[in-house]
Amino acid sequence: MKTKINKSNTAALLFMALCMVIGLAWLPSNQQATAHPHDKTAPSTFYRDAMEDMDELDARFMYAADFEDELDEFELFQGQIDLVQSLLDVVDQVAEIAKKPSLSAVAAVMAAEDYFDEPEEYAAFLNGVLPETKDPTVRRAIYLRLADTYKETDQRDKGLVYLKKLIHDKP
Repeated sequence: MKTKINKSNTAALLFMALCMVIGLAWLPSNQQATAHPHDKTAPSTFYRDAMEDMDELDARFMYAADFEDELDEFELFQGQIDLVQSLLDVVDQVAEIAKKPSLSAVAAVMAAEDYFDEPEEYAAFLNGVLPETKDPTVRRAIYLRLADTYKETDQRDKGLVYLKKLIHDKP
C-alpha cells in the first residue's frame, strides 16, 4: 500500500521534524537523554546525585554538632541577660511603688508580716497602727490582712468583723 504524499502529510512531517530538533536543542550539549531514574538499565546519575546530597546533609549535621558548646554558652549568657532584665523590672516596680504613698504603705503592711514569728503578734501590730492610719486604701489593706490573719489563727469571728468593715467602709 502506497502512501500518497500531499501537502497536509508534508506539513505534518515537517512539524514533527521541527519538534524533534527543538527537543534535542533543549538538552545540554554534554548530556544525553536518559530513561526514567527508576529504570535500572538506564545510565543515570540519579542515585549518585542522591548520595552526594546525603553526604552534604551529613556534613551539615556534623558542622552543627560542633557548635553545641557554643550554643550552651549562648543559652547561659541569655539566661544571665534575662536575670538582669528581671532585676531591672523589679527595680522599676519598686520605684513606681515608692512614688505613690498609698502603694508604699500597703507594701509596708504586707512586708511587716515577715517581722513577726507568730500571727497573733502581727495582728497586734496591725491593730496598733490602724487608729493612726488615715488613708482609706491603707486602712482597707490592714482590714484584709487582719481578716486573713484571724482566719489563720482560727479566730474567725474577729476576722469577720474586719471583713464587714471592708464591706461597709466608704473611701
